[in-house]
Amino acid sequence: MDTMQLVEMAKAVNGRARTRILGQTEAQTILDLVAQHNETNTVQTIRVYSRDGFVANSYNYRSETRYFEATRNAEGQLVVGVGACDAHRAHGCGALITINGRAA
Repeated sequence: MDTMQLVEMAKAVNGRARTRILGQTEAQTILDLVAQHNETNTVQTIRVYSRDGFVANSYNYRSETRYFEATRNAEGQLVVGVGACDAHRAHGCGALITINGRAA
């Protein structure tokens, strides 16, 4: 996979959104992390969120952020996908890169 394929995948999940969207920077970051951790079987998931960050829980409007996620398949390789989730975090703070659910 290359960055252009990931950017095309990101365009589908970004839709018409203007904030907290994925771009080429996030695509390159996930590719670098996958290359670094592909041989290590201790890493099961890697997630790279949009660099626009999160919003506080007190933000009363709907807010989504997008992410790239690499998960280990049955053959032991990391497969990259995209998704969207709620952007609310405590005090608006959260790690933009997580490995196995922990901040990297």
